[in-house]
Amino acid sequence: MGLMPGDLEKVPKNFSRRDCYRRIYEWHKEFGEQRLKEKYQREDAYSKAYLDLLKELPHPDMVSEECMDFIFGEVIYMLMEWSYHEVEKFGFKIAAYAHFAIDQKYDGIHDNNFKKSREKCPLYEKFGYPKWRERYEE
Repeated sequence: MGLMPGDLEKVPKNFSRRDCYRRIYEWHKEFGEQRLKEKYQREDAYSKAYLDLLKELPHPDMVSEECMDFIFGEVIYMLMEWSYHEVEKFGFKIAAYAHFAIDQKYDGIHDNNFKKSREKCPLYEKFGYPKWRERYEE
């Protein structure tokens, strides 16, 4: 289920893509491991890949545009999707930040330029689908 009406509009209009990434990064670094275990409640390839990705998230001051795009995509439809409707301390959904940031630069998540950008992030080689499944499934 996607965002509810009004979720996207809550993100401050003056937020940059990096601001959105910073909020996603901070929430996942503070709560990601604990909340995944509470919400997902199993150890499998998905959870192991997420936890490894969490360790490698680029700091907001150092992250490239391509890696921001990779993480925005992961929030919407892959390793970080479990956090889609999680609400951070300012009252915004994690996915609202991702959609807002994508919409600033692209024509939505299906934009080919967005997909190409994601694939240029070094994290894609380890954590892009189906690569993480190949590495983590036993």
